[in-house]
Amino acid sequence: MESSPLAAPNLRTWSGLVRIDNVTWSWLGGANDGTNINNATLMSTKVTPTRTVFVYQTEKMDLAVTFLSPIEPSDPVRQSLPFTYVAFEANSTDGKAHDVQIYSDVGADWIAQSPFACSYSWKETEDNVFCTSTDRSGAPLAESANQATDITLYYATHKISNMATRFGSEKECYLLFSESGPPGLSTNKTIPGHVNVFSMAYDVGSITTTSSPIVWTLGIVRNPVLSYYIDSRQSQLRYPYYASQYTKIGDIIDFVLSDFPSALNRAIAFDNKVLVPASAISTKYADLVSLSVRQTIGSTELTISKSADGGWNISDVKAFMKDVGTSRRVNPVEVLYASFPCFLFVDPSYGGKLLAPLLEFQGSASWTQAYSVRDLGNNYPNTTAILEAHNQGVEREYLRSPLTSELLNLVIW
Repeated sequence: MESSPLAAPNLRTWSGLVRIDNVTWSWLGGANDGTNINNATLMSTKVTPTRTVFVYQTEKMDLAVTFLSPIEPSDPVRQSLPFTYVAFEANSTDGKAHDVQIYSDVGADWIAQSPFACSYSWKETEDNVFCTSTDRSGAPLAESANQATDITLYYATHKISNMATRFGSEKECYLLFSESGPPGLSTNKTIPGHVNVFSMAYDVGSITTTSSPIVWTLGIVRNPVLSYYIDSRQSQLRYPYYASQYTKIGDIIDFVLSDFPSALNRAIAFDNKVLVPASAISTKYADLVSLSVRQTIGSTELTISKSADGGWNISDVKAFMKDVGTSRRVNPVEVLYASFPCFLFVDPSYGGKLLAPLLEFQGSASWTQAYSVRDLGNNYPNTTAILEAHNQGVEREYLRSPLTSELLNLVIW
C-alpha cells in the first residue's frame, strides 16, 4: 500500500506490482505483508516541475515508473482536467526475454473515510477500461477531515485482451495476482476482508523491454467545484472549464489516455523552460522550483459559470486557490502574493484569473472597508462574504502582512 499523507491523518492507497517469470515484485507501496512479494530496489529518484520518476532494480529487469502531473495553464481544457498519469516501463538486464505481468490498484480511501460508504463499478469504452467510485453519503461542496466529500474517482487504462479487473481487499488482490497473475483476479476465490481496492492487471507476454509505457490515469473529479459569492446577496456555482467541451466521462477518459504521449512531450518542454533558467542560479534553487511549481498550480481550480440560458459562459473564467497549507481559505492575498512569481513565469493570464474574483467582490456594494479584502472566506470550496474590518493596510507591522499593498502590487504586475 502506498500511503501518501496528503492531509494528515488521511492516507491514500495506490499500489503497483510486477510478476517477472512468476516472481512478484512491488514497485509502488509495500504490498508484501504476508504475501511473499519482494520489494524492488529503488535505484534513483528524479523530480521535475511536472514529473516524479523512480527507477527500480529487480533480479532480471530494471523498472522505470513515471508520475506525470501536466501543467498547461495556457490550455484551459487540459489544465482543468483533474487527471494524473502513472507510466510503467521494464527493461531486461540480462538480454533475455522474460514473462511479464503488471498490476496496479487504487483504494477507496481516495474518496471516503470508510470503504463501506463507496459505490463502485467497472465501465468500458471502445479502447479503454475504467473503474468509477463515489461516496454514497457524500455531501456536495463539503469536506470532512480535510477530504472532499463529493468526489467521483476514476482509474483507467488501455483495454487489451490479456487483462483482468477486480474489486476486493488489498490482501486478496495481492495474493491472487502473486499466485496466478491476471487470471487470478478473474477467479471466484475470495479471501476474508472488505472491498477497499480497485485493481487491474496486464499480461504483456515474454519481452525484453516494454515497447511503449503501460499507462494508467487517475481522476479525482468534482462538478461543480465551488460556490462563489459574488457579493453578500448572490452566489453562483462554478464548474470546471473542461465541462464546456466534454459531457461524457468516457470521452474524457479516451482523450486523457490518448493524449499521454503528447502530454509527456509537452511536460518535458515545460520542465526545460522552468529548469534551464533556475539551474543557471544553482542546482539547489532548481530543486526547490521543481518541488514548488506542481504544488502551486495544483492548489488552483480553473472554472467557468453558466449563462442565464443554461449554456456555458466561457468568457467568465475565474481561478480559485485553496490555502492547502494550514487552512481552507479561498484566494488568500498573502499566499497569492508569495506564489505570483510562479504564475507570472508560467502564464501571466492565469494570475489575472486568480485576481478576478477578489477584485469583483471588492468592487461590489457589499465591501465598504477601508482596506482590501484578505481572502474570499475560509471554507473552501465555498466562498463567503467576510465583511469585518481589518487593519492590514499598506505598511508592514509586526506579525502583520500589508495585504492592501500586496494586492495593489499584484494588480500592477
